[in-house]
Parts: sequence; structure tokens; C-alpha cells
Amino acid sequence: MEIKIADLTLQNEEKDVKILSLQHRIAEMEQYSRNKNTEIHGVLEQDKEDVEEIVVAVGEILGVSITKDVIEASHRAPTKAEGITKPIVDQLRSRKVRDQIVANRETRVTNKNVLHRIEVNNKQGDNNVYVYEQLLSMYYKDLLWKAKAKAQENDWNYVWSSGGKIWAKKNERGKAIRLFTEFLK
Repeated sequence: MEIKIADLTLQNEEKDVKILSLQHRIAEMEQYSRNKNTEIHGVLEQDKEDVEEIVVAVGEILGVSITKDVIEASHRAPTKAEGITKPIVDQLRSRKVRDQIVANRETRVTNKNVLHRIEVNNKQGDNNVYVYEQLLSMYYKDLLWKAKAKAQENDWNYVWSSGGKIWAKKNERGKAIRLFTEFLK
């Protein structure tokens, strides 16, 4: 009986390893399918808004030439929290354009800038607008937030996403490591 239990325990552990490997592969494939997407947070919702116009305006502010034909799809994404402005998710036809947007995202963008460009007057427009690459895969979103929490606990200074992957560095001179789990010591 003990031999049988040991054998079943070993089989179970092997299956756990295979399941974890498959979960990572699925997360990678989900992320890859979104490698041309961005999320735009903070643009106030307007009645009968043209979300593609907003994407074009944000690109213009960031110094990236985007036309509506470069946008494959765009929409407001639902959020779980009430009272939070729904982010805009857009899929572009080119990863290069997405990368330009993400590279220029440090440029200050406000609601006022965006809404003015699409000819909407809004007095509440001083809040910042933020642009991110889309980490839509729930696995990666969850991993990013868990890794950030672990980083604070263990004095890691940098945790970020780039190219659909999660990275961490202990300090400015440290080597960047790719995270597959939130384990940081």
C-alpha cells in the first residue's frame, strides 16, 4: 500500500508540474495575441463618444501619428469597481506603433488635452491620462500586482512590464530578471 501511495504521489507531482507548464504556455499565447494592444486610463466618458478619435488624439499628444485605419479595434473595457472610468482598449495594426506609444507614455497627457482635440469641452479635464501596454491576460495582471507587493516586502526597487513580460530589478545597478512567479527574495 505504501508503494502504491508513493507512486500516486509521484504521479500527482509530475502532473502538477505539467499543469503549471501548460498554464505558463497558455498565458504566453494569450499575451502574444495582445501584443499590439494598449490600455488608455483616465479619459472621461462622453455621450456618443468616438473611442477611435480618442485613441488618435492620445497618439497625437504623445507624438505618434495614428490614423483610424491603423486602429484594428477599440472599445471601453468593463471594470469591476464602481465609479471608475472605464479604460479604453485598442488593438493597433502594428506592434511598432504600439511600441512608439508605450515609449512616449511619459509625456504628460490630461483629459483636457484629449477632450480639446476631439472638440469636447469639459471643465473636469485636469486629471492625468495614462497609457499602458495591455496585460490583459489575467495571469500577467495578477502576477504584476503580486510581484509589486512582494517587491515592497523584500526591498526590490523596480517591478515593471515591457513587451508583455514582467521584469524586476533589486536596485538601479542590478540585473533585470524576468518573472514567471511573484517570488522575490
